[in-house]
Amino acid sequence: MKRQLLLFYLLVPLLAAAQDSTATCFINYLNEYNADSLSLLLTDDFRMKRTFTEFENDKSSLLGTYLRASKASNSKFIIQKTIRSTEPVQYLVEDRSDYLTYLNIKNPYWKITISSRNGKVSSALIDTIGNAGLYFQEIRRKMELFTKWMSKEYPGEMDEKVYTVRGLLVMRLREFAGLEDSH
Repeated sequence: MKRQLLLFYLLVPLLAAAQDSTATCFINYLNEYNADSLSLLLTDDFRMKRTFTEFENDKSSLLGTYLRASKASNSKFIIQKTIRSTEPVQYLVEDRSDYLTYLNIKNPYWKITISSRNGKVSSALIDTIGNAGLYFQEIRRKMELFTKWMSKEYPGEMDEKVYTVRGLLVMRLREFAGLEDSH
């Protein structure tokens, strides 16, 4: 009996570390925009949901549209704290991107819950912490201003071009931020 308890206490941290490392790989691959590695890490029925919107990503849209937009805006989830290291793994992350930087919006923090099945990530849930209402008001207002400016100054670029032409989004954000600073 003592031997079984000892074995249990030795194996539990190893299992937790394996779950944590799968979740950490998921965050790292997202931050590296590494579609090939993510494709191998995600289950075919993968879903990424957000508690604050109806929009969700399946495996295909995450590997395509989501990664393309994230790369264009240099988006990253910076792990600040591991809330839970056992299944499902939870992190407190800081959301950083050029959108937030150039639109002068304070980086939000999210709680991300990552579930795995057979060593692959099956789902990710992004949840707000505290009062996110102010952040959503600010991002909505500033994105509307930026989009309106883009439509006037560079018609047609906000559709797909700004996300596919390397460096174009950041260049437009810098230009817009410079105009905002001069007023």
